[in-house]
Amino acid sequence: MHNATVHSTSEPYADAFIVEDGTVSWIGAEESVRHLPGQPAQRCDAEGALAAPAFAGWLHLTPSFDGEHTADEEIRGLRQRMGAALGGGVGLLRLTVDVPVGHELAESSVREQIARGVAEIICAAAAHPIPVQPIIALRGADAGEIGGSEDPTRRASAVLRSIESHLDDALVSGTSAGTDSGSDVSAASGLTSRELAVEFPAGLLGEASPGKALEVLLGWRRFARDEGRQLILAADRSDAQPHDDEVAAESPQPGMDDAAAARFVESLVATHRELLAQGRSAAAGRPSIVVGFDTPDRELWEQLLNTAVHVCFTSAGHLATALSVGVPAFAAAPEGENPWRLVAGLVHRETDSLSVRAAFNAQVRGARRALPAGPAQPPASLGHLNAGEPATFALWEADALAVQTPESRVAAWSTDARSRTPLLPYLDGASVPQLTATVIDGVWHHITQGRD
Repeated sequence: MHNATVHSTSEPYADAFIVEDGTVSWIGAEESVRHLPGQPAQRCDAEGALAAPAFAGWLHLTPSFDGEHTADEEIRGLRQRMGAALGGGVGLLRLTVDVPVGHELAESSVREQIARGVAEIICAAAAHPIPVQPIIALRGADAGEIGGSEDPTRRASAVLRSIESHLDDALVSGTSAGTDSGSDVSAASGLTSRELAVEFPAGLLGEASPGKALEVLLGWRRFARDEGRQLILAADRSDAQPHDDEVAAESPQPGMDDAAAARFVESLVATHRELLAQGRSAAAGRPSIVVGFDTPDRELWEQLLNTAVHVCFTSAGHLATALSVGVPAFAAAPEGENPWRLVAGLVHRETDSLSVRAAFNAQVRGARRALPAGPAQPPASLGHLNAGEPATFALWEADALAVQTPESRVAAWSTDARSRTPLLPYLDGASVPQLTATVIDGVWHHITQGRD
């Protein structure tokens, strides 16, 4: 690859790099290529585009568990949505699949039908070029039931094991049976982990009494810890409101009012303290994630620090405050939205704005740092474009490149060659860069029409 502006932390002014076996083997100045001992077999002209690490995205799927519909229409729709994500410069996806954990799961036949359908969905995702982290969103986990005699987490545990059993069978055989054509998942699969993360609708905690919210959250965190699973707490979701991508994209963050946000943070702090006392805190390589939470209150962010949670922003909220406090935070653009628009939204906030670099990293490195650690996690999770790392990147056409920060003095220094700061698109708040190609592990999967 030559004639590019390469966003690399190791070689910030590189304009060329070499890809071998899906890995960046060399990166630097184009004129240096001819002095290398071996010459690339093929040359690709980036035509002046920006080559930058691919974004991380998030998809939500609410399947209909009525037999053939799941195995056919749902999976075709998922493939189309993942293809659209590729066309948006996404190189990693978290995939949340809604699964009911109501009383109907007490019947083994119903549980097996749901588990088989979910496993087929995950296998179809694994066969796609984009690596995915599967998340099972447990629906029907009503606050009045958690911790009671009919605790739905018990049913959840049973369905999770059934899903994993069907998933393991499919991965061993190399195909996902039950679909119209069968998904080929033999190539080590595109799963970032064989482990299924679990999601609970934390938005309902804002409606519960403080004591009940504490009891419910402690039950969820214990469940995830004892099951050895990453925990996702969806602060912008409740069982009373199924996920609607269009509504979610238009709804401002947070999903809780100020009082509910304060109670939620208080419950997180208290449950973390309780789990530490019991020796049951989450593993360091499996951080809990709170999605859709935001607050202008700096004190609440300070309380969240050291509670073993990462926070995912789905809109242009107070990410700058969260990062300045030290809370591990990242961002994921709404499905179908150019991810640079979320970057621009964070940059152009009237208050609490971020630099383009910080907002970009939140959707790239920050999003990957929150993945559960494990041998199945691909090196691409690092989110860098440096020698020795996977060639997972996107090419973008941008009107101008710069180092854009809220402080012009900082920007002036950062564009000085001595600062060694890699460039990113200048975002004016109106136009955004346009994708020309998405490359995953050295393989070109999305190329804008007309590009060689």
